[in-house]
Amino acid sequence: EDFVKFMRKYLEMQKSELKRIFEEMNSGKTGRLDRGQVHQVIESLGWTPNPRLIDECFDEIEQPDEEGLTIEELEQVLGLLNSSQGFAHKEREEFAELFSKFDPDDTGSCPTTGLTSALLFVGYTRTLQEVRTLASEVDLDSSGSVEYPE
Repeated sequence: EDFVKFMRKYLEMQKSELKRIFEEMNSGKTGRLDRGQVHQVIESLGWTPNPRLIDECFDEIEQPDEEGLTIEELEQVLGLLNSSQGFAHKEREEFAELFSKFDPDDTGSCPTTGLTSALLFVGYTRTLQEVRTLASEVDLDSSGSVEYPE
């Protein structure tokens, strides 16, 4: 119960801060922000925006008959940015394809021992110890394998 209260309060604070920044950026009082302003809002929230990803989100959310985003549409963009974990659609597709190459039995998981081969496949050379350290950091459930979301 306390956690739920905490999260509600946090989300209220976050929404209030977003509204403040939106109103500050909306100097023309149009109720909409253009792409450049959206980039600035995202940066002011402490994110390092991937311009291609922001453009993808903008294109998905922006209404064809309107110029720019409303605060509600901006909230949708932030949700998309969060769910994409900062990667553009093409990058996510490439990751999924790479992951499937090293998922030997098509179970949705790759043994951590296969990560060395995956890294070599994309041109990254790391020592076995470096790969083991990385694997232990991303193997959130300590299963000895990495599931795609991890």
